[in-house]
Amino acid sequence: MLLEGPEAAWHLERVGHPAAFPCPVAACVNSNGFSYAPDGWDPFVACARDHLEGHAVTYEDSLLARYYRTWQPRDAAEASLCFAYGEPPLGGRPGHQFALYPWSPESFAELDARVRHWVRADNQEHGHTSSTIERDGYKVHGPVSSEIGRLEHRRLVSVLASIEAAGYDRSHGDVKVIQITDGTESRFIEQGGMHRLAAVAALGHSHVPARLIGVFDVRDVAMWAGVRLGRWTADAALRYVQHLFSFDSCAWAEEHDLLPVAATPSSRGEREATLRSND
Repeated sequence: MLLEGPEAAWHLERVGHPAAFPCPVAACVNSNGFSYAPDGWDPFVACARDHLEGHAVTYEDSLLARYYRTWQPRDAAEASLCFAYGEPPLGGRPGHQFALYPWSPESFAELDARVRHWVRADNQEHGHTSSTIERDGYKVHGPVSSEIGRLEHRRLVSVLASIEAAGYDRSHGDVKVIQITDGTESRFIEQGGMHRLAAVAALGHSHVPARLIGVFDVRDVAMWAGVRLGRWTADAALRYVQHLFSFDSCAWAEEHDLLPVAATPSSRGEREATLRSND
């Protein structure tokens, strides 16, 4: 079922009836603030756009590989792109724990277990049966093993080709998002389907079918579970939400030399030959 907007979809989700809505891609972000908007920047979207333009065919030459080599945060605070290295509430935690939201009742230990389970199951589903975060990394940022890097690139290119050829196939599942609102404006935080969302954004689609798994309003910050449990201060929680609304991901990418390179005739020809060989 695809409803008109998030309010109607959330009403049905809350009573146990799965429902999706056309989520505006321009309002979608990752948990660290990377933006899927046309004027934003996200490493998977940038890699997909680069691939469509024929700038890079292999993982080793891709913008995604450059991103993994370049961005290797030292802790969860730095990985959030909102807090400085060592800064509470995420400072000193492993990078893969950066998405402990201020509205979540989870502890760091519970988040750690969930992320490890999800990473293991996700990688096994796509052919990497013995991965661990310690050995292979976490695909949201570097460092990652060459096996995981190639796996993520292969998944992205495959999804991109499928959606480019046949459109978004909902039988493979809708994107999952959390809605955070300040009463007048919303951001939708990707929680599942990042390759599909990246492909849709790279192809210039304005909306993507999405299911809500949570809705939170900053005006209720004092009641958020993480704040009430003392893991977050209200000020830190509001600072994080403001980051999701205002972070300039393009400027960040430029600062880290991660904007796409110009296409060359040889790279375009290489991509066309590769696509022909896969027909």
